[in-house]
Amino acid sequence: MMGGCMTGKDYNPDYVKQCRRRARFEKIKFLLFWLVPLIIFLAFVIWLASHFLLRNAWQKFGWELAWDMVYAREQDSARVTYVGGDVRLSDHNCSSVYKLILDADPTGIYLSRGDKAIHIDFGNGHTLDIVNTGGDRCAVVYRGEKNYRFRIGFQGMFSKLEKVTSLEGGSVPNSRWDEGEATE
Repeated sequence: MMGGCMTGKDYNPDYVKQCRRRARFEKIKFLLFWLVPLIIFLAFVIWLASHFLLRNAWQKFGWELAWDMVYAREQDSARVTYVGGDVRLSDHNCSSVYKLILDADPTGIYLSRGDKAIHIDFGNGHTLDIVNTGGDRCAVVYRGEKNYRFRIGFQGMFSKLEKVTSLEGGSVPNSRWDEGEATE
C-alpha cells in the first residue's frame, strides 16, 4: 500500500464490508443521539401546552359557570332534572354545586358518554350536565356561550353532587320545581 491507496492485490472485500457496516452504525448512532432527546423534548412541550390549554379552558369555564349561578340565584331558576324528577336548587345548594365542581379541578377532556347524568338548567339557555363516568367519578358537560367538557373530581364526587342536587339537598333542602310555580 502506498500513500493510503490500495492496489488491486491489497483489496480485501471483507474489510470494505466491515467499514461500510461501521459507517451505517455510526449514522444510526448519530441519528439516535439527536432524535431521542428531540422526541423527549417535543413530548414535554406537547404535555406542557396541553396542560396550560386545559387550565385556561377550565378558568374560562369557571367564569361562565359563576355568571350562570349568579343568574340562577337571582332569578330562582336553577332547575335540576334527575331520577327523582325536577328540583329547584336552593341558593345555598347552588353555591355548593359551584364550589364542589371548581374545587375538583379538571383531570382531562371528557370525550365519551356516562350512565347517569344530573341535568341543571340555569334558566338563561345555558345548561350543565354532571355525568357519572363510572366508579362514582364524574365529568361536566357545559353548554352555554361556549361548550366545555371536562373529566373532574375524585372517587365519591358524583355521590356528593347527587346529594346536593336532590330534594333533601346538602345542609339546606331544595324544593320541587312545580311547588315554586304554584306559589307564584
